Amino acid sequence: HRLDTARWALDMSVDCNSPVHQQWQLVTSIGLLIWSFGIPLILYIIPWAILKWTSYTLQSKEMWTVFGFLYDGFEPDFWYYESFMMLRKTYILIAANIMWLSPETRTVVLLTLVIYFRYMHLRDLPYDNRAYMGVDRLQFQSLATFTWLLLGRLFRTMLELTDNALAKDWSPVFYLPAMLNFFFLVGRAIYLILREIIWPLQSPPTLMPNCLRNRLDHRVTFSFIPPAVFDVDAKQR
Repeated sequence: HRLDTARWALDMSVDCNSPVHQQWQLVTSIGLLIWSFGIPLILYIIPWAILKWTSYTLQSKEMWTVFGFLYDGFEPDFWYYESFMMLRKTYILIAANIMWLSPETRTVVLLTLVIYFRYMHLRDLPYDNRAYMGVDRLQFQSLATFTWLLLGRLFRTMLELTDNALAKDWSPVFYLPAMLNFFFLVGRAIYLILREIIWPLQSPPTLMPNCLRNRLDHRVTFSFIPPAVFDVDAKQR
C-alpha cells in the first residue's frame, strides 16, 4: 500500500497529483513542445515558402542577409539541415528522459536513434566540402563517439544484470573506445581551427620543418588568363 502521494523530490510539500500541479505540468509541457518543435519548424517553413513562392534564391542578398546563418556551411540541397539538427537534439533529450522506461531501455532507444542518425549523415553528407569534407568527418566522429559510449554503457549494464564481477573491476574499459574517439574528435576539431595557419593558401607552410614542407606541400599555382594575352602584351611593349 502507498503511504503517501507522489511528491517533488526537491520540495516534499509539493503534491504532484494535485490539480494545481497537474495544471502547471500541462502548461509547461505545451511550452516545451512549442519551444522544441515549433522553432525548428518555423525556421524551415519560412525559408521554404520564400524559395518556393518568390524569385529569391539561397544566394540572393536579401535571403542571405536574413537566413544565411541557417544554411551557411551546408550543401545547397541541404539548406534545411540546421532545423533537422535542432530536432535531432530534441529527440535525443526526449529519449534520455522518458521516465516510464527503465535506464536500460532508454539506452537501447538512444542507441537506435544514434545509429539511424549516423545512417542519415552518411547518406546525405550535408556539410560543404571545405577542408576535404572536414566538417562531415567531424560530425560523423561525434556520432561515433556517442555510439561507443552507449555501447559501453549497455555492455556494462548487461554484465551487472548477470552479477558478473567483471562489470565492477573493468568498468572503465567499457568506455575506452568512446574515450579514444573523443580524443580523436577533439584533435580533428583543433586541426580544422588551425588549418589556415598550418596550410596558408598564399604562402608556403612556415610552421613545418623543411623536410616535411617539401614532402607535403604540393600546391599548384595556375591562372585563368590565357598565355596568348601575355604574348600580346609583351609585343606591344
